[in-house]
Amino acid sequence: MGNLPRVDRKVLSSYAAPKVYERWESKPQSLMLQSLQAYPMTLLRGGLCRLFTALFVTSQPLLLKRTIRWFSEPSTPVSDAEGYGLIGAYLVVYGGRAVFTALAQHQNYRLITMIRASLVSLIYDRTLTLDLVEAKESAALTLMSTDVERIGQGLQFVHEIWATPAEFGVAIFLLQREVALGSLAPVIIIIVAIVGTVLLSMKIDPHQKEWIGAIERRIGSTTDMLRNMRGVKMSGFEDALTSILQAMRVEEVNISRATKLLFIGCQVFSTATATISPVLGFTIYVMMQRAQGKPGLASSSAFTSLSLFSILSSSVYIFLTSVPAIFSGISCFARVENYLVSENITGPTDAEGQESEASSISAEEISIIAPKIAPSDYLLVIRDGSVRWKGQEKAVLSQINLCIEQGSFCVISGPVGSGKSSLLYAILGEASLKANTFHISTTSIAYCQQSPWLPDISVKECVLNGRDWDEDLYKRVIHACALSEDLAQLSAGDHTKVGYEGGTLSGGQRQRVALARALYSRRTLLLLDDTFSALDPKTEKSVSGNLFSSSGLLRELGTTVICTTGKPGNSNKYADYTLDLNKEGEAQLRNTQKDMQDDEIEASTYNRRQNGPKKQEEDANHESNQSPETSQEHELAQESVPTLSSMIFYLRSTGMGFFALSFSLSLVYSFWQNFPTIWVNLWTQHDAKHPYGDLAKYIGVYILCAVLALVTHSVVTWLVMVLMVQRSAQGLHEILLKTVARAPMSYFESVDIGTITNHFSQDMEKVDLEIPLTGVQALFAFTSALVQLVMLSIGTKWMAITFPFIIAILATIQRQYLKTSRQLRLLDLEAKSPLYSHFTETLSGLATIRAFGTHTQCQSINTERLDCSQAPFYLLYCAQRWLTLVLNLVIGAMAILMMGITIKLRGSTGAGYIGLAFVNLTTFSQSIQSLLTWWTMMEASIGAVHRVQQFEKETPQEDVLGQVTSPPHSWPKTGLIELKELSASYLSSVSPVLRNVTFTVQPGQKVGICGRTGSGKTSLILCLQRMIKINSGSILIDGLNTSHVPAKTLRERLICIPQDALIFNGSVRLNLDPQSSFTDKQLQDNLRRVELWDLISSKGGLDAAMQDGLLSHGQLQLFCLSRVLQKKSPIVILDEVSSSADEESQRLISKIIREDFKDRTVISIAHRLQQIADFDIILVFSQGQLVEQGSPEDLLGRDVSLFQELFSQQDK
Repeated sequence: MGNLPRVDRKVLSSYAAPKVYERWESKPQSLMLQSLQAYPMTLLRGGLCRLFTALFVTSQPLLLKRTIRWFSEPSTPVSDAEGYGLIGAYLVVYGGRAVFTALAQHQNYRLITMIRASLVSLIYDRTLTLDLVEAKESAALTLMSTDVERIGQGLQFVHEIWATPAEFGVAIFLLQREVALGSLAPVIIIIVAIVGTVLLSMKIDPHQKEWIGAIERRIGSTTDMLRNMRGVKMSGFEDALTSILQAMRVEEVNISRATKLLFIGCQVFSTATATISPVLGFTIYVMMQRAQGKPGLASSSAFTSLSLFSILSSSVYIFLTSVPAIFSGISCFARVENYLVSENITGPTDAEGQESEASSISAEEISIIAPKIAPSDYLLVIRDGSVRWKGQEKAVLSQINLCIEQGSFCVISGPVGSGKSSLLYAILGEASLKANTFHISTTSIAYCQQSPWLPDISVKECVLNGRDWDEDLYKRVIHACALSEDLAQLSAGDHTKVGYEGGTLSGGQRQRVALARALYSRRTLLLLDDTFSALDPKTEKSVSGNLFSSSGLLRELGTTVICTTGKPGNSNKYADYTLDLNKEGEAQLRNTQKDMQDDEIEASTYNRRQNGPKKQEEDANHESNQSPETSQEHELAQESVPTLSSMIFYLRSTGMGFFALSFSLSLVYSFWQNFPTIWVNLWTQHDAKHPYGDLAKYIGVYILCAVLALVTHSVVTWLVMVLMVQRSAQGLHEILLKTVARAPMSYFESVDIGTITNHFSQDMEKVDLEIPLTGVQALFAFTSALVQLVMLSIGTKWMAITFPFIIAILATIQRQYLKTSRQLRLLDLEAKSPLYSHFTETLSGLATIRAFGTHTQCQSINTERLDCSQAPFYLLYCAQRWLTLVLNLVIGAMAILMMGITIKLRGSTGAGYIGLAFVNLTTFSQSIQSLLTWWTMMEASIGAVHRVQQFEKETPQEDVLGQVTSPPHSWPKTGLIELKELSASYLSSVSPVLRNVTFTVQPGQKVGICGRTGSGKTSLILCLQRMIKINSGSILIDGLNTSHVPAKTLRERLICIPQDALIFNGSVRLNLDPQSSFTDKQLQDNLRRVELWDLISSKGGLDAAMQDGLLSHGQLQLFCLSRVLQKKSPIVILDEVSSSADEESQRLISKIIREDFKDRTVISIAHRLQQIADFDIILVFSQGQLVEQGSPEDLLGRDVSLFQELFSQQDK
């Protein structure tokens, strides 16, 4: 990217986007017109250049007619001089056409590039104001990729829509002078073709919307799977989800058939003008001439007419091709406009954190809540408030009365599903809050959501979050969040990238990094949504004391804190207020003792002379010039692309038999399409000797050629666009899915998810449309050029001598163009990946972005990445413009050469052969230009197939062929687990995350795993499922080494519930049973077992959509538990399933473990040690080592025990 030439700043988003943005803000209607009117001079200059191009195009038949007449005249000094003058005329006409065509394209491509920048910027800005419920199913990614691309494709024809009718009108006028009433034939046919095409194009819109909707659903579901790949693998859902996504792909392809069939119909109409118009025009003319007793068809009129028919057919073809493209672009403009004008939330918080003017609240209103406190002391007041989510009639919370002093600490507690998170969202403005009184005296808010949102940047960048560097504050925040030890263990310290969705960090580390970000922002109000749920007791106690005690950082900063929790914790004891919520959504506010003594609390205070690890101090003081990263960008651009192997790979996906049939029929079409020029020459020669002789034969054969050409063209287009696409679209998508499913988890930690998403969106779009469209046109152009070469040799044999040189020149042009265009195409896709990833990240973290008010920062990142993607996007258009210019100049040189040969051949051959040569030169040049244009476009598009091929080839696999074998169907049968000297590591770790771990779990035993956050608990679970690298040692289940079992099979045979609830886009039924293994009754029974059926049945039952607000975080964990109740496996693995659960839910989970899993081996990670206090064995980890194991009673009874220490700290 750095080696690309600098592009004009006017095509960059920083310059282009404000022009449309200002117009749209002042008048938000008709986005298409606003976009075009924002760049009037570019549009006008392009139109003027296109007008001059049309003048040069319509001059060519006149030049041909004069050439044929001059050739028929006797040779004289004057006529010889005129011949050389005709060479100059050819130079002017063909040279002018080449130059002005390039200039028109230049202006048009600039317009497309600027409008792209504007639309992507508008879409992103609108995305920042999306309602959270809408964001779940947002079409932003599809709009800014698929829709904006199709708008660009439509804008390529913005001047053709008026220029081609103008060329058509001039050509009809000139044709009338040659064949009189015969000129009405193309008019009638073209009118029918235009009407038919417009009618078909109008039907394309609803079908295309349905098609794009199917694409959105598939890409949305695919993105969800990729974002939650760890949970997908842990749950053993790879096959289930790939089957669902493949079924969605098949449905999408079937939906697209209607659009493609309508497109083929448009192609039939456009082809009819080229095949039927000449024969019908000549027939009418000859019949009229015969009836009037006038001479028949002369050579000069015949070949001039053929040239005019060629212009007519070309103009109509371009016009009819442009109509569906423009209609498609208009439809996409409408989709973007609807997105931009849809309802949004109140808007992002001011990034500077300026305090807003307080709402007007009377002293009487305040006194109702807390009469002893003056109004100025309040930061937040809610009186008689109710909270509901968009689209839901029933309030989540009601009768909320809350009064928060400035600098105070309020805890919101309540059972699962009581609305704790919803209340925080309401304070943020994300959920609807209606109240008799609502007052908040600040917009300086920080927020930590329950599932932390971290962009894929370094830990340090996450904490700073765009704010100025303050070394002292940074160190204090890192210490307060107990992150010093964790950062020291990472490969690059705080410069380590957190990975996509924070995948490099553990759950507790993610929460503490998000907390550190909130603390470093120094906001007036801090909202914490169950931020300590993934922390072990010791870490929770330390962090709580560091923050909330009388000497804590938040008290020192005077920050007002509202914290939700579903369980009693260390932070509760510091609270000034507690708001208790019940399951009915009602609330009660009570005071907590504020004068609580801190003597019993071992909360460490910050020492400015604290000596941390030396490396940490260096990292805090200095930015490293280039630090290693845990997330490496996926290399897209390569030095060469094996085009031949990619094409073979693609053709195999379509079916080689279909390709052979299509090629054969295309040759047949090209023969019937081009043979009539020879037939007309024979006709004129015969008519000169025998006027109107064998007229029926000549007209009949001409009609037969036209009909056969039309039929074969339609059949080939149908074969390529429908049958072959159906096979390739499904086959290549399945290859992508299988490759993703068998890739190891380490791969997803090292690759940008946007890059993988590109394969499923951009690459599949090219497979669906661009490759077959460009491929079929290149096929027609290639076979036509072959036939026309033969016919050109018939016209002037001397011209055939130049063919090897011309072919060599064209091959050189193509090679030079492809060398550039391939790299630009790959760089274009490479530059789009960060842009798409930023969109996806933004959608995931909307609440956090708006709470911190960092929307300006996010917009700057979007602008930077968009400008980066504009360069290869625009330069690719520049390369295409260069190709068009050079090809037109080569064609002009061929015409001049032909005219020179004509001068030398004068008097030695018939004028008909010269006319035949020039007409075939025109059609041959059109075919060559079409061939190289469509071929290079196809090769650029075939890069999508190459990327799929390389993705399959280069993506590592979890299982090495020959090292794994499928276990018996009954395995595992008992649930015996043995770990022997196990050591394992992540890619990003300096040292192993697990070291020499050895233990045995007997069948049916219940094993609890505990330890400090980051001690290796989750890593052990991942090792059991072969999701991280095992350096040494072994894991045996029922005596079988799991390294010899296919990873996917291993995970399918175990039951595992990950820490983060795994939810897909779709219905409750789909989420409960993605493999479709159980009946509705069984699913309902499972939901009743976890006490969720009454709630879900009231919201639509199993067919209800799983969307934000349907279930709380704690309820989602119960939901995931219900998912596995019917699954048969002797081993159950639970990764913090009760982290967001209240006490009642915890008791329910414990009951299910005791009763439903009583005969199974259970391994459960827990920070709430009461949850595992009745287990058979406790394993205690510290810094990746198993430091204690034994029964709970044994460990609690020891004089010195880490488990006892953790347990006692949790009780305090």
